[in-house]
Amino acid sequence: MGYKINEQIKEIDVSLLNTTIELSALIDNLSRFKTPNEWASITYYEKNNSIGTFTSNENIIIVNGSTGPSLRSRFCIGNFGDKLNKQQEFKKARSLIRAGVKFFYDGNDVFVTNNSATDLFVHPLGLNKYNNRTDNTVHRVISKKTFFNI
Repeated sequence: MGYKINEQIKEIDVSLLNTTIELSALIDNLSRFKTPNEWASITYYEKNNSIGTFTSNENIIIVNGSTGPSLRSRFCIGNFGDKLNKQQEFKKARSLIRAGVKFFYDGNDVFVTNNSATDLFVHPLGLNKYNNRTDNTVHRVISKKTFFNI
């Protein structure tokens, strides 16, 4: 969500070559910008089926495969019960997530740490847009490693 400002700045910077009026309009717009209530929106998919979405404004968010209570800082995939695919391949995939993923937001950047025993994949729309990648680009987060600026 914060990338919308960066896109707006890039768009206006081109026109700033000809005038300074738009710069003051940009500064005025930025001063009225409010941080969204939730910086993170996380959706869990099985194949192309959206199982559930979680939003939060906590600086640290854990996504795991447990059935424990989901809190503002924890998204438990196992809580979706009836929505989850019952086929063995999906059960195995969920069991591999176990300890899950930790997202840490420091106010500017997002770091992703894969705490599970297997590689996981994330689909960060904001990062893809910021880096002019297609919306369908996914990123591999290696087991026990941290991915910077997701």
